[in-house]
Amino acid sequence: MIAEWPTSITPAPALDKLAIVLSTCFQASLLREEERPISFRLIMGHVDSFPPDGGPPDSLQVLPFSSPREFTTSEIRRLSPAVEFDRAMIGATCTSDELMIWGVVYTGPRWVREVHGGRDANLDLPTMLIVYVNGPGDLAVYCGSQIVSRLNEGVIELGNVDIFRSRWLSGHFADVREEIMQLHVAARENAMSANPQNPWATIDPDFSRMLAQHVLRRAISIIRGQRHGGTLLFLPPEPENDGSLAVKYPFFRSPGRGRFRSVMVDIMNTLAKIHSGYADGLVGWRTYSQSSHPALNDLDEAVFEVGHLFAGLSAVDGALVLTRRLEVHGFGAEISSQLPPVERVWRSIDSEGTRVVPEMAERYGTRHRSVFRLCQRYPEVIAIVISQDGHVKFVRHMEEHGVVYFEHRMLGA
Repeated sequence: MIAEWPTSITPAPALDKLAIVLSTCFQASLLREEERPISFRLIMGHVDSFPPDGGPPDSLQVLPFSSPREFTTSEIRRLSPAVEFDRAMIGATCTSDELMIWGVVYTGPRWVREVHGGRDANLDLPTMLIVYVNGPGDLAVYCGSQIVSRLNEGVIELGNVDIFRSRWLSGHFADVREEIMQLHVAARENAMSANPQNPWATIDPDFSRMLAQHVLRRAISIIRGQRHGGTLLFLPPEPENDGSLAVKYPFFRSPGRGRFRSVMVDIMNTLAKIHSGYADGLVGWRTYSQSSHPALNDLDEAVFEVGHLFAGLSAVDGALVLTRRLEVHGFGAEISSQLPPVERVWRSIDSEGTRVVPEMAERYGTRHRSVFRLCQRYPEVIAIVISQDGHVKFVRHMEEHGVVYFEHRMLGA
């Protein structure tokens, strides 16, 4: 299952022991604890390799058992409720003679900030073998925070697919980011004209992209956690009204529809203002994530409430409709069944759609097939479909293929 182990890190167990580790974790993934599927993370490393007195949020808390436990599926199953997937790991080690479970490693949630959204610094996990189990037969092998391979529906996938880092998604919203930047620059120039002795700092042009994607990560994470599924549609600023999409709860054109954009501009203005005279060049995401300024804390709460708003609106049957300008158009949208059906879609095995494999659309449920029809009818639409089982797909139309979907997988999500 492991393609290539990174160099200059804690070595992986010998192949025979590695096979036992992965086989045991796979078998454990098929079990249930009190009728619930189990999920867990398991880290392979000697207890002495961890800091003895650390703890969240910026380190690891190690809790060794007074005596080791057997490395078995039943033992992992019993421990799984105590090691919440987002906050803890089972600690195990491999001696020359046997495998054993030695305790619990408590991480806290900061290691998943990049998945769930948030400006706190990520916690880098130790460069050791970590096995993620997030459902029956769903295994991922990591070296610290770097994915090595994943078993997905019986197929071994290598590397990571984080759609938020794709060039095509960034390009799709490039004009929107430019518009937001122009609003900020205008405010900056007005402030500097009024007070030339206190010039605002220069904001990194990539900052708005990072901020917007973390809000969407937060919304996706909430929807996944609620296990009700949802669909987000990004349409042109002025969607056509030809009956292809019936929005049950459309919003009146008001400033509230564009609050996401306005809060983003407020954050950029505030960040530039409080770092007046900043001598280190551009002010960007790193500066923002490390700031404890009260004004930024309030705005940070405001912008991530947008993520909760998106997740809440998507809980209603139908799709949440956003415009490419990041305005909330409405929710409870139903895609017309009269649109021409899509018989074949393409699954991308990378984040850019350069490598695709064909699949029959009929294998998917109503939610997915309706999105396929809409993307075929309107190539400019971008859709995010979150299944009840937590799988996340980005769907778009590509001229060279047709309807393509991207399975968004990141850090065991």
